[in-house]
Amino acid sequence: MVATYLTTARDLWELGEKIEPSELIEGELKRMVPPAAEHGKVQIRLGGILDAYAEESGIGQAFGEIGYVLSRDPDTVLAPDLSLVAAHRLPGDLSRFLDLAPDLAVEIVSPGNSPGEIERKLAIYLQSGVRSVWILYPPERQIVIHSTGHPPRVLFDHDELDDPEVLPGFSVPVARVFGGGGR
Repeated sequence: MVATYLTTARDLWELGEKIEPSELIEGELKRMVPPAAEHGKVQIRLGGILDAYAEESGIGQAFGEIGYVLSRDPDTVLAPDLSLVAAHRLPGDLSRFLDLAPDLAVEIVSPGNSPGEIERKLAIYLQSGVRSVWILYPPERQIVIHSTGHPPRVLFDHDELDDPEVLPGFSVPVARVFGGGGR
């Protein structure tokens, strides 16, 4: 019998820049392929919108791609493209992976992401306690919002992106997220 070594969140942290960017799913390292320019443009645009909302409302802290320890033994560490953690849940130490599920996780789908990979991450997020997951499809200019206990909501350019249970008072035209329109 061959022993299988499962990587832990601590192992991943200690590997740091010695390895290519990776996530950890049930103890197995999964290499993250660098995204395309379109992905990065949408990420910075929506990240700025979320950061400004979090700052102005005081609801919590928006983050770019950071590691969240979502389960232990075996460990799962995912790094959503964007996320938000409510102020009352923020730990005092932000110098390591956060050992909690964010309130909001945002994944921007790139051509290299398979539908199965996105579905697996979505399931992990929701099972770990993420309250809302936004999946963005830039070529289609589409956002799908998944929230526990609710059917998925599909939004297009002409719609308003909102999430009242997680981000009360937040609203932005979908067209603004993808560029070209809105306030």
